[in-house]
Amino acid sequence: MFGGYLQAAAYNNLNAVGGMAGWRWLFVIDGTVTVPSAILGYFMFLGLPSSSKPWCLTAEQHAMAKRRMKNEGVEESQTFTGKTVVAMLKRALSHWNFYVAVFAYTLYVCGRSQILSY
Repeated sequence: MFGGYLQAAAYNNLNAVGGMAGWRWLFVIDGTVTVPSAILGYFMFLGLPSSSKPWCLTAEQHAMAKRRMKNEGVEESQTFTGKTVVAMLKRALSHWNFYVAVFAYTLYVCGRSQILSY
């Protein structure tokens, strides 16, 4: 909620500053927040224990993390290939949950657009 107010204030108060429209300033502000966050996130999120050893863990800690995942019954992640993607899509499209979710979201978007148009 606070982010919306902040963007509205930037849009209104920065309009025509430096010869740019307010909506363009929003892109500049969002970019200056998003790009450093993405770079920081790339180095901060360590990944899964099944991937290569993270820089901040010792070999013992990494082995313990793998062992704990195995004891919990979590399967090791696999790489995506053409066959796995097709199998995943078939599984998703063959369940009723997918279609109910799409239908509910469509109703939500249509209802919301009708409310906002008043």
